[in-house]
Amino acid sequence: MRNKGTSFTALSILGGMTALTISACSSTATWKDYSSAPGKYSVSMPGTPKEETKAIPAPGGDKLNMQIAQLDLGKEAFVVAFMEFPGESKPPIPIQQLMSTAIKGAVASSINGKVSNEKETEVNGVPCRDFQATGKYKSKDASMAGKFCFTGNRLYQVLAMGENTGKAFDDKATKFLASFKITDKS
Repeated sequence: MRNKGTSFTALSILGGMTALTISACSSTATWKDYSSAPGKYSVSMPGTPKEETKAIPAPGGDKLNMQIAQLDLGKEAFVVAFMEFPGESKPPIPIQQLMSTAIKGAVASSINGKVSNEKETEVNGVPCRDFQATGKYKSKDASMAGKFCFTGNRLYQVLAMGENTGKAFDDKATKFLASFKITDKS
């Protein structure tokens, strides 16, 4: 098997591949349940997300498909992305350390920010890492809260990002992240 640990090395750089868009308009929406059969997860979002698949470059010239459900509400965005790494190889470093590195990359690339709080958690028995961060997006103060989870060979990235709008955004982010469930760990 070529590059047995390469796909897990990609995890630390894939954190930097998470990109969210915050546009200038705002919107009020009703919370809706969303589930992904291929992603084996469910979540509640304040609207209906747009689905897309992006090919992410990995070390060794390979590409990994990241499947994304993204809801852009103007000054805030809610995203669940997942990707499956090929093969059955195990990460070369502890999974919590790997997710922490990926989180820092996502925060730096998305909001040019820093993680202010992060901790080990779990969803349905799956190891996860929750975090909060602050930074800038297009010269505006921005906040990001998220959860990265890893089961089998699947990485989940669950992210809420928005302009610093205070408690209203914080409450939405908390509701969104708390609603995330992994429906099948296989």
